[in-house]
Amino acid sequence: MPITISGDGTITGLSAGGLPNDSITLANMAHGTDGQILTYDAAGAPVALGPGTDGQVLTSTGSGSPPAFEAVSASKWTQGSSTSVGTGTTVLITGIPATAVMIVLTYNHISCASSNEDNFIMRCGTSSGITGNAGENRGLSAYMQDNDSGEVNGGDDNIPLGPYAFTAHDGYYHGHVILTKWDTGKYHAQGACFQSLSSITGAPTLYSITLTGEVYLGAALERIQMQWHNGTGTFDDGDYAIAYLEA
Repeated sequence: MPITISGDGTITGLSAGGLPNDSITLANMAHGTDGQILTYDAAGAPVALGPGTDGQVLTSTGSGSPPAFEAVSASKWTQGSSTSVGTGTTVLITGIPATAVMIVLTYNHISCASSNEDNFIMRCGTSSGITGNAGENRGLSAYMQDNDSGEVNGGDDNIPLGPYAFTAHDGYYHGHVILTKWDTGKYHAQGACFQSLSSITGAPTLYSITLTGEVYLGAALERIQMQWHNGTGTFDDGDYAIAYLEA
């Protein structure tokens, strides 16, 4: 039986037990505001929530309080775009925030314009610049090709990104390095790359390379520099990208 209210306030159709189940329709409800959601407050009373603003999402605020419309948290990952290495002797990457706890450097098709260059290396620095003090950047690369294997020690001021010297335009590096913060100003480096090297006869040779290292800076890592070990070789091909995760 439908519930009706007459002009004198007489209600019919209401049982002694109160409103019957399923008797209230949308048409019976009071009008609200577009975008509002009905929920309950901490006292258990019904409350209209919202509306929020464009782009917000409905989130739980925990037990004892109604949910809320809130902005979506920004991603803690920042991905940079691919950038050419250019034709200089160094590639300096800046803009890494001090709050980064993981930094990923990827590089592709890197080659040198000079002949018989030494190793392709990476050095790290703080907001003050690239450091060069002994013990602040140190690493080791190990390579394997067919039955040949070896290693290159980066010394006390660099982390080698590739251990094999080659003639100009004759080889390319492709790989990545992950720098993970484990203490203030201290980072562990690990990565891998492969080097494609064509001999004078044109027969292709591939070197599989793994690398590891440690960076001790005394402050947050905020820049990375790629270069050739002797400091005079110039880049002539390749690109790189940087990504980082903030705490």
